[in-house]
Amino acid sequence: MQERVEFKVFTKMTKKSIVDFKELIGYAKSIGLNQLAITDFNNVYIFPKIDKYLKKNNITDFKIIYGAVVKMLECDTIIPITILVRNGEGLKNLYKIITKIKTTNLDKYGKQVITKDELVLLSSGLLYGLDSTYVEDIYDNLEDYQIQDDLIWWDFIEVNSSLDKQYLKKLINLAKDINKLVIATSNVCYLKKEEQDDYEILFKDNKTASYLKTTKEMLNDFNFLGESLAYEIVIQNTNKLANLTKNIKILSDKCYLPQIKDSKNKILNIINKKLNELCDKNIPSIITNRINEELYGKDNSNKYGIININAESIFLIYKKLVDKSYNMGYPLFARGGVASSFIAYLMGITSINPLPPHYYCSKCKKFYFDDTLTYNYGIDMPDKNCPKCQSELKKDGFNIPYDNFLGLNGEKIPDIDINFADSIHKELINYLIKFWGKDYTVKAGVVALMQSNRAKEEIMQKDLDISDQEKLRLAKKLEGQFKVTGQHPGGIFVIPKDREIYDFTPCNYPHNNNNYNYLSTHFDYNDLNLNIVKFDILGHRLLALVKELEDLTKVKLTDIPLNEKIVFDLINNGDVEDLFELNANFAKTLINIIKPNNFNDLAKIIGLLHGNGITNKIKNLSKNKELINDQIVYREDILLFLLKHNIEYKKAYEIMNFIGQGMLNDFNSWDNYKKILINKIPEEDISNLENINYLPLKAHIISYALIAYKFAWYKAKFPTIFNEVMRREQAE
Repeated sequence: MQERVEFKVFTKMTKKSIVDFKELIGYAKSIGLNQLAITDFNNVYIFPKIDKYLKKNNITDFKIIYGAVVKMLECDTIIPITILVRNGEGLKNLYKIITKIKTTNLDKYGKQVITKDELVLLSSGLLYGLDSTYVEDIYDNLEDYQIQDDLIWWDFIEVNSSLDKQYLKKLINLAKDINKLVIATSNVCYLKKEEQDDYEILFKDNKTASYLKTTKEMLNDFNFLGESLAYEIVIQNTNKLANLTKNIKILSDKCYLPQIKDSKNKILNIINKKLNELCDKNIPSIITNRINEELYGKDNSNKYGIININAESIFLIYKKLVDKSYNMGYPLFARGGVASSFIAYLMGITSINPLPPHYYCSKCKKFYFDDTLTYNYGIDMPDKNCPKCQSELKKDGFNIPYDNFLGLNGEKIPDIDINFADSIHKELINYLIKFWGKDYTVKAGVVALMQSNRAKEEIMQKDLDISDQEKLRLAKKLEGQFKVTGQHPGGIFVIPKDREIYDFTPCNYPHNNNNYNYLSTHFDYNDLNLNIVKFDILGHRLLALVKELEDLTKVKLTDIPLNEKIVFDLINNGDVEDLFELNANFAKTLINIIKPNNFNDLAKIIGLLHGNGITNKIKNLSKNKELINDQIVYREDILLFLLKHNIEYKKAYEIMNFIGQGMLNDFNSWDNYKKILINKIPEEDISNLENINYLPLKAHIISYALIAYKFAWYKAKFPTIFNEVMRREQAE
């Protein structure tokens, strides 16, 4: 027997549903269904999550029909209707409808509705269904021809067995007389029949809610119509309707990058100009190789690297933001992996030079790289004079590989994060929006879900005559329910000019509050990162304080000399009050153990603060401080450790990110990786790797260690001014 198709399923993105979409697909298949429609109320938050789940689990034998239930406003009457997506054009139109409901119409009507006229304009690629549950009272007062005049507009008519049987028979016959497709639905708000009691405890006032019924159960529900008609509306018509819809991909397999005209030449001109400032005609091969690898990839395939993947415009846009901040007189510092890019350094996006440790003479324009590999960072090397002109050489180079930022072959889309002063944060956001265009920029949205503790609180607050153990069981059913929309504090998606926002997502106000200045993506930003580029303009209070210190001391952040003894004396003496990163209790413990006297020590301390699960050997550091050099602190330390034990580079890179990103709970993958490590790495070291929950990127830690050092420098050199600024800050 052919199976039916269910067209009314609400997931946990609808507040009165406890259907987990992952359980839904498996359960539907177990009862014989191979397709169904997701129709959450007034939202489509779940779409990309379903798409990713189907792809990740390689589910190709189950079809999801995408849709939504929305409120239609007509002649002062509001009724819920069902919208189904037929094709790609329809998906885009549904996104426009959701946006209208949650923005312009919310402004206009004070409620989330869509008008019939608006639905007509956006009907291409969509199917509109009338849920007969909500028009019974209206149709009771109409003549038959008037009911048919109303039914003629709809693409399909939904009927539910909970309605009055005489009403249903009449409605079905009237619809069939004008060749309207009538389908049987069951208003799924929980999965299984045995969950009914639980559901009614949680939501007492949702009388039409049902579980996901088998084809046989639905035929039984409608047997009062006779076997032939029941078969028609339960099986035949639901399959007819499903056949009108295509398999839809919500997320693309590619990322759509913003493009600035002539971006390749523009980025090369900036790079070459900086190189001419830094070098004489003989540019060291270390530099040319690094530039070529970042721009064109390692494998010479012409497929990878910043230029080959068309990512130049990302760097150019960030350069505009950085230049804007500096022109306004405000300092900044990078976070994440961007400090590992020599291209970003040459463009002035970051002030951190990621090359190996070296000396540099600005007069002779000469680089002298340290071939001894004695030092992790150039600033820790001994002072030296230029062998040619005897000028004091600058010490530089933080030795940061770019693999985690640009990918092993340069295949990754650059993910750049910059901390700007919070006092100019909004101005920079407006600057980006004005530069790229309001129609092509949107704030990154957040979709907040019910967490475990909150679910327990809500259940415990209910006046239920059941045990606490039962309450906790019920609370599990609420976990993952939609709670509220929000907005990323500094994330802005930039849409290519040959696309529309609606090619990727609907939009809405955060919290459905139209007092916000910026619209957000309807989808959670984490669900969009692989399709469009998010620019992170993050506001940091510390930088506003640094600006004050710069103005009062007349010393710019970028001019502060590194590795001055007075700074390490201040830190080791415990005078860390108000110091960035260093005033936490754990930081004080590490300072007492390690007693930092160079940048390497300080960076290790900052790294240990940011990591999770890497402190098991710290107690040994107090006995032998030299162990700090072998302590795994950054993600890249795992890579170096594995390479030292002759693990092949590509596999070592995979294992580094697997462990460093906290994926060890994927036991099957870890078992496969362990097979590679066994017999090459001591058991104790494998056990230590298994304790790691998260490791930060080296580039991120170097950025934070430098700003921590420089902030401490102001305190060491100008204690009165520093304390005055901090007291004023605390008073505010």
